[in-house]
Amino acid sequence: MSGTAADNGNKRVANYVLATKLDALTEKIDGFCQRAEDGHNDHEERLRTVEHDVTTIKERQGIFVAAQSTLTLIASVIAGWFGARQ
Repeated sequence: MSGTAADNGNKRVANYVLATKLDALTEKIDGFCQRAEDGHNDHEERLRTVEHDVTTIKERQGIFVAAQSTLTLIASVIAGWFGARQ
């Protein structure tokens, strides 16, 4: 009977060791998952920032094109006026 008690004690120790290692692995996996989620959120934020910047650039480009067209029109009118004077 003492052999059975020793086996039972060994099993308890083995179970404790396995539970401790399992807890450590669970903590590591939780840490990896959290870092992956943080990285995902960071990438999403970067993409949203880039989308905003692209929209801003397109708006500015439209303004510059309008200004360039206006200046081109003014320059062509002046050139036409000088051409008509000769």
